[in-house]
Amino acid sequence: AATLRGWKFRMVEAGEIEEFEEPKAPKAPKVELVTPAIEVQPKQREGKQPARAHAQLARVLRKVRAALVNLLIVGPAGSGKTTLARQVAESLGLAFGVLSLSGGANESHLFGRRAPDATGAWSYHESPFVRIYRNGGVFLLDEIDAADPNVLVSATAALANGFLVVPSTGERVERHPDTVIMSAANTFGAGADAMYVGRNALDAATLDRFVCALVMVAYDRDLERKIALDIEGAEGEALLARLWSLRDAVASNKLRRIVGTRAIIAGAKLLKAGDSIAEIIGDLTIAWSAE
Repeated sequence: AATLRGWKFRMVEAGEIEEFEEPKAPKAPKVELVTPAIEVQPKQREGKQPARAHAQLARVLRKVRAALVNLLIVGPAGSGKTTLARQVAESLGLAFGVLSLSGGANESHLFGRRAPDATGAWSYHESPFVRIYRNGGVFLLDEIDAADPNVLVSATAALANGFLVVPSTGERVERHPDTVIMSAANTFGAGADAMYVGRNALDAATLDRFVCALVMVAYDRDLERKIALDIEGAEGEALLARLWSLRDAVASNKLRRIVGTRAIIAGAKLLKAGDSIAEIIGDLTIAWSAE
């Protein structure tokens, strides 16, 4: 006998009676909630001051302690926005999570999804965002000015309401008192500019979530000096002077080029490996015009 879609058939010769069994009504899929344990429960460990604190860390922590727990960090690429958010979590002794809201991000990345397991049973897989929202922690919504507008509306509703509703299960999740949600952007939400051409204008309701909670970050030269000198000592100072001069020229001439902290970190590593400053500058500007 063979089974096909619930029907049982038996091979028969001509003239014989075929036996079969009618299929049973399929059972409704059972949905179980899967809530992975968070790595660091809120307030389970003491906060610590990072060895290389971001220049805006103290200011952001003041805002958090003033109960401004939805913050928008705006700054150029490579200015340490993600590092700043991570340091906030470390300083408060909280868990940290991050989601880039680039073009492929959708509501399932934000709120989790239902999916079948190996046995066919359906379960809800909780997202890091919902996990931190429920248990407490610092979550960074990165590249917020590149997000799909509809996804952003769902995210900002959770910021304002003090609760969220998981679309796939209907569960209402209350916001934990120790939940801090930070957003990072390269622009102020007015849309694309000459440098960041792939950015969207942010809805007024979204920007309203960050009243008096917007922090502007720039390249932190003190932090950059520490990084470069830790990697390559005195020669790192000469590299810094050259890269900072290049950055100033880019800014004064309004060029669509970036000489950020990442360039300084990479340059210091190459210097330590044996490259000359001229070789490092050549690598950095390899795609630039002579002018």
